[in-house]
Amino acid sequence: MAETNPLLARPNRPPHDHPIFLRVCHSPWALIPQKKLLLIRSALALYLTVAFILSFVYDHKYANRTSKLFPFYATSVSSFIQVLYYWITAVWTLEHIVGPRFRLPPHEQAKGKFLANLQQAVAVPKSTSYRATLSFSLFYTAAVTLPFVVTVAYWLWVFPYSDFAPDSLYWPRDLQYFNIANGSIVNSMVAFCEIMALSSVRKQDVSSRPICESYSQSCSQLRLMS
Repeated sequence: MAETNPLLARPNRPPHDHPIFLRVCHSPWALIPQKKLLLIRSALALYLTVAFILSFVYDHKYANRTSKLFPFYATSVSSFIQVLYYWITAVWTLEHIVGPRFRLPPHEQAKGKFLANLQQAVAVPKSTSYRATLSFSLFYTAAVTLPFVVTVAYWLWVFPYSDFAPDSLYWPRDLQYFNIANGSIVNSMVAFCEIMALSSVRKQDVSSRPICESYSQSCSQLRLMS
């Protein structure tokens, strides 16, 4: 109707367009089908998890730093968001592949309540509301941009002014090399591969109407309270 009648408003999303939740489960390249994408995401999730744990061990035991400040380091925040993102998208990709075949039928969901609840918990979100889409878009943006911010900040501001002498400062030396290379190089390479090859996310169609509606509702509530 909107295509034939110019007086009717166009829909917010083009016809046959997939939400961002499904776009992270598909690669834009034909060389990376969904099963291969699942293997890549699972391998990256495992690697990033191990690297995050080793980073905590290095800072806590060998770098003589306060472990209470570890959650506030830029590298820690960036790595944690990446770990969380890759586990979520790996589970979504797996559910998107095997979900229709292993999902319980409606008449058996009561018998297998635990399995049904588990499938619902790990399933790709069915809600395409503005708030859900915007929230995951911001999460995706943080997962693919913060590693580049950390890399630029380290090589431009931290490394030139740091007294880098691993033979005398810290031990083990190999763990220090791995920690620095992972936080300042590898994470950015993973984010670059995510943008270019592992997801088909594109620019989101953002409308200001929901923001204006939320703002007007907040103003109305403040007036009633006053």
